[in-house]
Amino acid sequence: MTEPSAPEVECTQEHASLRVSDVTAAIRFYTEKLGFRLGFTWGDPPSMAGVTLGDVQMFLEQGTPGPNGCSVYFVVVNADELYEFQRANGVDILETPGDRPYGLRDYRVRDLHGYELGFGQHLFNAGPPLEIERADVPLRLEKRLAALLHDLAEYKAGRGLVSELPVRIEQSWRFELGCPPNGGGTCRTRIMSSNRRLSRSCAN
Repeated sequence: MTEPSAPEVECTQEHASLRVSDVTAAIRFYTEKLGFRLGFTWGDPPSMAGVTLGDVQMFLEQGTPGPNGCSVYFVVVNADELYEFQRANGVDILETPGDRPYGLRDYRVRDLHGYELGFGQHLFNAGPPLEIERADVPLRLEKRLAALLHDLAEYKAGRGLVSELPVRIEQSWRFELGCPPNGGGTCRTRIMSSNRRLSRSCAN
């Protein structure tokens, strides 16, 4: 007998659910002190509610709280700003904001029923710095660039679009291109570096 294989399931949402002794008090705490928004309530008085932070919703259900071994983590884009808001509202801070080795800057607080909540944002510059290797531009590429700049100057000068076109690449090489006014005379392209100079010219 073959074991059944798991079906392909598309899951679009996930809701953490915390049991609280007073749903109304929990709603006030999460919306007024933590910065959440009220999504919905169920019952009168409410026995269940949904509170949202951005696009993420969490449930609060009437019951006996069980905070031991339970925590919820939220990834946001402005952890420091949210921390200052919560701290100003007297929220119990368990850990202040800091850059963590797992690539997030985060902090942790405790809600009024004892649950631990974490809030963090991604550190896009985490990890060791990348070493950038600089290399000289090959001479063959230099010649192609010189020819391209020369052709561009000839095209523009022949149509009276520009009288002088300076082009510079701020690396180890410097390119200069000049044409006389109105397309007359000679166009010259110079490529200069610390150890060599190339030049091309053509009569119009």
